[in-house]
Amino acid sequence: MRGIGTGEVNAEQFRRWVKQDYLFLVEYCRMLALGAARSPDLGTLRRFADLLSETEYSLAIRTLQRLFKHHVKLQNVRLSRAV
Repeated sequence: MRGIGTGEVNAEQFRRWVKQDYLFLVEYCRMLALGAARSPDLGTLRRFADLLSETEYSLAIRTLQRLFKHHVKLQNVRLSRAV
């Protein structure tokens, strides 16, 4: 955020970063859900479920909705290769 204010990071770079973060969080949630599904016991399942509910996913969606008005626009976004 500071970088946007100082001009070091332009708004388009920031939007791209937020989109990539969103896509990472989607995949992270899927991984946690798989962990829950494959849990050998209820304690492990509960831990994965707790982690899933505690992710930044909902926060990211709210942020994206403010930035992009609606997260549906992200359906066709693809992960970029790390540079």
